[in-house]
Amino acid sequence: MGEAERKARRSEFAKKLDRLRKWLAEERVDGVLLTRPENFAWATAGGTSRAGGNGQGAASLWVDHERAVVLAASVDAARIDEEELDALDVELFCWPWYRESQAEIQKFAGGRAAAADAPLAGFRERGESLGALRAPLFPEEVARYQETGRLAAEAVEAAAQAVGRKETERQVAARLAAALAERGLEPVALLVGADGRVERYRHPVPTDCPIEQWALIGASARRGGLIASLARTVHFGRLSSSLAQRYTAAVQISAALMAATRPGRTGAQLFDDIARFYAEAGYQDEWELHHQGGATGYALYEWHAAPYESSVVAACQAFAWSPQVGGARPEDTVAVTGESFSVLTAGEGRWPVRAVEVEGAVVQRPDILVL
Repeated sequence: MGEAERKARRSEFAKKLDRLRKWLAEERVDGVLLTRPENFAWATAGGTSRAGGNGQGAASLWVDHERAVVLAASVDAARIDEEELDALDVELFCWPWYRESQAEIQKFAGGRAAAADAPLAGFRERGESLGALRAPLFPEEVARYQETGRLAAEAVEAAAQAVGRKETERQVAARLAAALAERGLEPVALLVGADGRVERYRHPVPTDCPIEQWALIGASARRGGLIASLARTVHFGRLSSSLAQRYTAAVQISAALMAATRPGRTGAQLFDDIARFYAEAGYQDEWELHHQGGATGYALYEWHAAPYESSVVAACQAFAWSPQVGGARPEDTVAVTGESFSVLTAGEGRWPVRAVEVEGAVVQRPDILVL
């Protein structure tokens, strides 16, 4: 990490502490313990508390009005302090691995009025309220997200461009996983669907099915806590008129949905838009087969666009939209900033695109790559 990156991280961390301390005052508590990996990553400007593949955090972050302290058992304390919290002014509280973690955390809290983002004896559980602090994004986070999206697109598109006929979905997924890892990205979800499977299943987890004519290759990947999602489609030879029609409808819906995602709008309002967009495209009931995506960030989905969703689009927030018409799925992650948006996973011009006009503006959407 260079000095400019260290400076940006320190700035972001300071803003997170300020937001948390204002929350402490509103909640009238002395301190808060962040145990969930997504909250740890958010608060530490990209630090990872995960250790191993179980998805659980091996460290927690305590914040009060005067200091920030990382709490962890001896197995992971030094690594997390030295490798995940570079450039941050935090203290470390650790205990021997053979002692019970919850007892050590309670000992540290010392009976103070404290809240936590998960159920923990002696702490007030405030998970939903604390999760809401992750939006809106700060400028430093948007910059980190742009790099995450760029790298994710680079990995997915490289893996897709290398697809060979008769390759199995698992072989493609293995290449995709390697491409992500080489770029410092952690796979959260990998989707590879060939031919009939991608048409039948909206979440085509990779199998030994060989690719005959076409395939969907998609991933959700994490870097610095932030998750970027995208999907690309490849086809051998000339497209069928049916697939071409479905893909045209899907890109039109996705472009319209991106343009409709504006600050102040609720998830329910966006859902109403989605249903209308599908109807206008001639696929009125298709949205019922798959969720359409929603707000993203440090969680794969902070919330989905749905009839019941009252959450509001923040002034600066990321969204992963995945409209799908019979397997045609031009998924991307966008950053909404004010009344405009930018595609975080647009890549760097190595993938064919098509221009879609929405409300007088032109939105670039990924096309099908013909091999």
